[in-house]
Amino acid sequence: MQPFESNANGALYMAGPENARFPVMHVWGTAYEMGLAQGVLQKEELTKFAYGAYDYLISEGTGSMGDHLPKFLQDILVEKGMNALLKANAEITAPFTPQSYLDEIQGLADGSGLSADMILHLNLFPEITKASCSFFGAWGNATATGESLLQLRALDYVTDAPAFTNHPQLTVYHPSWSGGVSHASVAWPGVAGVLTGYSANAIGISEIGVSFPDDSFGQGTADTPPEKVSCDAHAR
Repeated sequence: MQPFESNANGALYMAGPENARFPVMHVWGTAYEMGLAQGVLQKEELTKFAYGAYDYLISEGTGSMGDHLPKFLQDILVEKGMNALLKANAEITAPFTPQSYLDEIQGLADGSGLSADMILHLNLFPEITKASCSFFGAWGNATATGESLLQLRALDYVTDAPAFTNHPQLTVYHPSWSGGVSHASVAWPGVAGVLTGYSANAIGISEIGVSFPDDSFGQGTADTPPEKVSCDAHAR
């Protein structure tokens, strides 16, 4: 299959039926090179998604404030408050954030023309929400063969936001550094790390919420109320 577009470190393909096409991005190289390749090839989609996502978050915030303040004041308060919260979250998580994650974001910024802070904050949005998605994993006796790992994930915690529903992307990473493992990420343009994905080492990842954990999770048991249990496996 010929790529729709390509450059030195990336190739953009289109997949799916005619009424449900979606981009498949393959990127190679260092974290920065992979981010740069995607930023260049998906500049338009990344820009639409980033601004659309921010607009949605602001509208959700102002929509919950009622009619106590004029609309323009609500927008200012929510936007400044949201940015302050995301900035604080970036600072809190900085000791646990590898340089490769920041390098990829810088590459995305340089390729798309968006600010690195904007892309970083957008990536940190799931870290401060209690959003829930539909997913499960089945293995062993829970599968027909007893040998497979089956993973299902629906990014359905937001179904009424055009930015999220209209800009899906499958990104396949081929890192060039020693020990790097090829892996696929199911998300949107500009998402660094992995929200949901599968690696060449046959490891699947999902995040946000486990309602029926067993003792192996170390965070609770089957008797633990679901609202007190979380399994955030957002990989960076």
